[in-house]
Amino acid sequence: MPRACRGTWAADACSTTSRPGEARASCSACSSGRTPATRSTSSTRPRAIRWSASKSRSATSANGLVPLTDDDRPLPPPDSPAAREFARRNPGSWLHEIDPFFGSGEDVPPYGIVGAWRIDEAGEITGRFRKNPGYRPSPRVLGFPEPADALDAAVQLVVAGYGADDQAVALLLSSEVLVATQPEGADDSLWVHEIDGIEGIFVFTSQERLPSEPLLEGGSWRTATGSELASSAPDGVDIVVNINGPARWKVPAQRLRAAARP
Repeated sequence: MPRACRGTWAADACSTTSRPGEARASCSACSSGRTPATRSTSSTRPRAIRWSASKSRSATSANGLVPLTDDDRPLPPPDSPAAREFARRNPGSWLHEIDPFFGSGEDVPPYGIVGAWRIDEAGEITGRFRKNPGYRPSPRVLGFPEPADALDAAVQLVVAGYGADDQAVALLLSSEVLVATQPEGADDSLWVHEIDGIEGIFVFTSQERLPSEPLLEGGSWRTATGSELASSAPDGVDIVVNINGPARWKVPAQRLRAAARP
C-alpha cells in the first residue's frame, strides 16, 4: 500500500518511492522533519547498498553486500517480481533504493534514500540510476560490527548520522566503560593518550571493543562510570570512544560535565 515517506528528496519533482516488495509514495509535498531513526527488528531486509565517493572500485563493494559500477549504481537494477509489478503499475516514474537500516513498515527520511532507478514509459526498470547526494550510509552498510551493547549501538548511529548526539552523551553518562590503567603500583587516574594523531582519554564500550594489547606497557584495563569521566576529565580534553574501531566518537569533557549537571 503506498504511503508517504518522511522527506523531500525525489529523483524528479514528484515520484514514487519503493523498495522491491513495497511501494512508497514520495513527492515535494512530503514533510521534511528529521527524527533519529531506530533500528528495525523486521526479519525482512532489502539488499544492502554500499556508497562511496571513490571512482576506483572493484567489482563488488567493500563489505561484499552489493556489486557496484564505477558511477555508484547498484548492479544490476532490481529485478524481483514485486519490483517489476511496481514498475508496470507506475510507468514513467522512479523506483527508489532504500538503505537496509529501514524496515518494511518504517517511514524513510531523505538521508535513507540511496537513489532511484528510472522506470520507462513501458513500465520497465531501466539501467538509468540517479543517486541522492544527501544519502547517508547506515552502520550496516558502512560495515560496522554488530553492536555489543546499547552505548556501542548509539555511538555507531551518531557516527553514521542516524542518531542524536545528545542521546549518546546521556547514555555515556549512565554507562560503565573500560579505560586504560598504568602499570601496577601507579595511581588509578584517567590518563590522556595519543593514537594516530588523536589525543584524549580513550574509553571502550565493552570487552569486544578493547585493543589486543594494553595502551601502556605493563598496564591493563579497569571499569569507569560515565559520571567519573564527567567529574575527573580535565577541560580541553576529549573523551574518545572506541578509538580502534570503525565507529570512533569523541565528546569534549566539558560537554559531558555540563550534561551531568542537574
